[in-house]
Amino acid sequence: MKFYYIKIFSILTALCFGQTGKITGHLIVTKKEDQKNIIQHGAAILNMEYKEFASIDKELNFVFDSLGTDTFEISISTVFYYQDTTIKKIVVVDGKTTHLEILYPPICTYDKNKGDKTCPVCNKQDQVIPIAYGLIVDTGKKSKKEEAEYFTAGCVVSGCDPHWYCKRDKKKF
Repeated sequence: MKFYYIKIFSILTALCFGQTGKITGHLIVTKKEDQKNIIQHGAAILNMEYKEFASIDKELNFVFDSLGTDTFEISISTVFYYQDTTIKKIVVVDGKTTHLEILYPPICTYDKNKGDKTCPVCNKQDQVIPIAYGLIVDTGKKSKKEEAEYFTAGCVVSGCDPHWYCKRDKKKF
């Protein structure tokens, strides 16, 4: 009976304390003027059942230690913990370190269309209007012409959002 308890204790100890996977990361900053803000306000956020935070050091590195074998998701945030970059499907293996090199901020696919309002579907501009973000206050006194001047897209802004909306194709770009 004594041997049975020792075996159970050994198994439980291995399960509780044997989790040694690790995630390390380094941000590659594309805009040098952003580096100070990232160091002062940035955080890496490990998204699990709960969120675990890691600060970003002066060399733009972060670490998550003592992780179980699993697949994780990490978000990088620089303003009030608003998650503006997410890396999915990060595999952690027990006893191993998973290292990430992250381009920050990521290249926004919508920026290539910023100055060109040609719809990528119909290749026309006649039905393309700008997208407005934020809280739009409706006074109830809009004419049809005013309603057609912009497309409302909501209050949440990610830093990589479409600039134009094609009414013909119902396409944001």
